[in-house]
Formats: sequence, structure tokens, C-alpha cells
Amino acid sequence: MNILERFSLKGKVIVVTGGTGILGKAFVKALAEAGAKICIIGRSQEKADERVKMVQTLGGEALAIVADVMDENSVRIAKEQILNKWNTIDGLVNAAGGNIPGATIGPDDNLFDNKISDTIKAIELNLYGTIIPTGKRFYYQYFVLGCKFTYYTCFRLYGSKARHRRLNQMDGNRTGVAVWR
Repeated sequence: MNILERFSLKGKVIVVTGGTGILGKAFVKALAEAGAKICIIGRSQEKADERVKMVQTLGGEALAIVADVMDENSVRIAKEQILNKWNTIDGLVNAAGGNIPGATIGPDDNLFDNKISDTIKAIELNLYGTIIPTGKRFYYQYFVLGCKFTYYTCFRLYGSKARHRRLNQMDGNRTGVAVWR
């Protein structure tokens, strides 16, 4: 049995916030190769449509939705569109986020020389941009309470190094954590 057979997502509906970004594109491609139906959420219709075409080229099915993860109403509408199309949400990949130039700390930079307002914006984007789509009013009831799938979150708070954590949801318990740097 090959790796894709062992980790098949055939027929699973996976939402990728930030699916129009660089990391999101990699997640979308991997999910498509694993057989998932993918909802690509981002702020650029053009890039979302490009991702849909990429998924279709790989033989998969995808839906593009323009939404802002910092806007609860926008996320609620996106959830309704997904449920109208596929009647379920099996997984969520939170790849939305980013950095603010003034919040990036280079190897020779001093944290205290940066603009705190830019650091606050970056923290809000990466923290609330994950909490809002994952919250009880949105996807929580579909994949956390139902323990349907694995929950992924990408954190980009520290310069250009993305941090990726995987929390397996089994019977409501966290059963594993993997960190990618």
C-alpha cells in the first residue's frame, strides 16, 4: 500500500483558509493529490480560481470562496456556501495569516527597535485569523465536536519561518503533536 492509499482523503471536504497564499497552495496541492474535495478560501478571487484549476488538473474537485478570516460574517457566509455545496466539513487547514514588515525581526535586529503596532497587527492576524474560522459558530461543530479529522494550523509569527502544528482529534483528545520548521 502506497502513502496516498494509507492517508487517502478521498471524498473528504477540507477547507483551506489562506488557500490563495504560498503555504496554502502547497496544502491545496497535497490535499488534491490525496483525493480531498477542497474549499479554497482567500481574499483574491483570481488566485482562488487558479487554485481551483490546479485541483481540477490533478483530477480533483474544488470550490473557490473569497472571504476574510478576520471578519466573522465573511467566515459565516463561507461556511454556509460550503455546506450548501457538500453538506459537510471534514477538516480545516488554517493557512491564512502572514507578517507585517515592521513586525519582522531579522538576525541582526532588536525586538525593541520594531514598531509595536505592527507586531500587534501581526499577532492579531495570525491569532484571530485562526480562532475565528475555528470557533464554535463556524467550523468547530463540524470537525472538532464530530472528531472527523485532523486539525492543522500554520503560525507565522516569527519572521519568515513558518511553524506548523498538527493536533489529532480523536474522541475529543489531542493524541499527537508534530512541529515543522
